[in-house]
Amino acid sequence: MAIACSARAASRAVVLEIALHHHEKMDGTGYPHRLAGEEISLMARMSAICDVYDVYDAISSDRPYKRGWDPAESLKQMASWKGHFDPISSMPLSAARASTRSARWCGWHRRSWPW
Repeated sequence: MAIACSARAASRAVVLEIALHHHEKMDGTGYPHRLAGEEISLMARMSAICDVYDVYDAISSDRPYKRGWDPAESLKQMASWKGHFDPISSMPLSAARASTRSARWCGWHRRSWPW
């Protein structure tokens, strides 16, 4: 019972850490605490990468005030944001940038995703 309670408490602590710090940036310009580099927990850095879908959606979707970027351009721009993402956690984003030509050729876009 004590082990189970301890595990639940640890899980809650991780969830709170992620919720609090997933908008921190590696260069220290994020919020709420302007943490930088290793000051940001690994879990928060990893969750920032998971938040990429929201960023991608925001810049690639048409808005009343602007046209959305081309999917390949969106990936290219996101991959160029130095200091925004952890370099290790964002390797998939870098790989996506390398294949932006393929993304454009295939017509890959969130609107074509089945979910």
